[in-house]
Amino acid sequence: YIAVALCIDKSSEIFNRQQVSDTHMRYEDGYALFLFIGASLIILGAKLTLINSYGSDLPFWDQWDVEPQLLYIPYDQGKLLWSTLFSPHNEHRIFFSRLWALSLYAINQQWDAYLQTIANAFLHTFFGLWLVWILWKLNDKRDLWIMLGVFVLILAVPFSWENTLFPFQSSFYFLVG
Repeated sequence: YIAVALCIDKSSEIFNRQQVSDTHMRYEDGYALFLFIGASLIILGAKLTLINSYGSDLPFWDQWDVEPQLLYIPYDQGKLLWSTLFSPHNEHRIFFSRLWALSLYAINQQWDAYLQTIANAFLHTFFGLWLVWILWKLNDKRDLWIMLGVFVLILAVPFSWENTLFPFQSSFYFLVG
């Protein structure tokens, strides 16, 4: 019992965050960067594989009504108003989703639902890992590999395959962010 008590007493000294040197902290941050890059590649790879296998360049459901009539045609005619971006869609106000779709339309100079699904995969990955980074910082930079492992399982496994494959679903990713 004395040996166990001594080990427990010594372990508190070993894991004391105040005694960690600067070089060790830099090593830990480099390790964290490596883990974040690896997790983002796994999540993006899973999402892009799903999009490649089952994605479509056709718009889906509400997207037919909302985006061309409300955003793209007025944008091309120079008649798009800011109030249009804030107007309700059913019971929601999806300002960020409309701004996201309009930005992709302006950059690509055409309406491409396949591009939107790929951009949404990047958006979901970014916001998910940003949430992990915030939680990791709040947890005093401990247990990163556990947090990343859980989030990789949540984000990479296609539980919400509809949100990944339907380009009009970016509002759910903006909720996370």
